Parts: sequence; C-alpha cells; structure tokens
Amino acid sequence: MRKLSIGYSVFDQRIAELGEGNVMADIITRVSEGDSPMSIAKSFGIPYVCLKQWVEEHGADMMALARRAHADVLVSNALDEVGSADADSVAVARLRADTYLKIASKQDKVAWGDGSAVGGGGMGSITIVIGDVVKEPKVIEGDVI
Repeated sequence: MRKLSIGYSVFDQRIAELGEGNVMADIITRVSEGDSPMSIAKSFGIPYVCLKQWVEEHGADMMALARRAHADVLVSNALDEVGSADADSVAVARLRADTYLKIASKQDKVAWGDGSAVGGGGMGSITIVIGDVVKEPKVIEGDVI
C-alpha cells in the first residue's frame, strides 16, 4: 500500500505542476502513437494502477479516442509490412500485419472490426425477447349455447 500512496502523491505533484489538461494530452498522445500505458506510468514514476484510475475518472473518452487513433496507426503499419515484404520475409510480414489488424479491430470496432460500437446510432430500436411470448387470452363472457 505504501508504494501506491507514494504513486498517487507523485502523480498529484505532476498534475499540480503541469495541469490536468497537459497531463491528459501527454497520455493520450503517447497512447495514440503506440506507447503502452504501463510504460507511460513508469516514465511518470508511478504504479500503473494510479495512472489507470486517474484516466478512468478524468478522461475515459479521451483514452478511447487515443486507442481508436492508435488503431489507424496499426492499420498503416500492417500495410507497410505487407508492402515492404519480399519472398524471404513474407511469412513474418504476414504475421505482423495480421497481429496489427487484429489489435486494430479490437481498439476500433467500427472502423476496423467486424462489429459495431455499443450504443450511439439512434437509428430505430431493437426488441430482445427472452423466453416465450404469450398473448393474454381473450375472455368472452356470455351464455354457452
């Protein structure tokens, strides 16, 4: 716990010196360019959990944008790998390109994945019924003939 407390203290000092906006801009820029959040936390001298908690509380939307931007970079990297491959390196290039594309599809499902983003849209509605759908029986009152 002591390491965590020190980490939060160090991070709070960084935010006080640079400002929240500048710290967030640094983080999202570095993530969009391919730096791992773990390496960013290490460069700040804090445990990763401190960085993760702060980003989730102060900039989850910005981090999502950074990951989508990074997905675009990965697709570009995949194209570069395939484009520069020769007969001897085609297997390695394909592995790298496939890996880049797989990660990109997870970071930006709408642009590079097979699915769509959850929420948003606003186009129509979907009703999901689990179990049987039974209409209320009609009751007709009167004399039986």
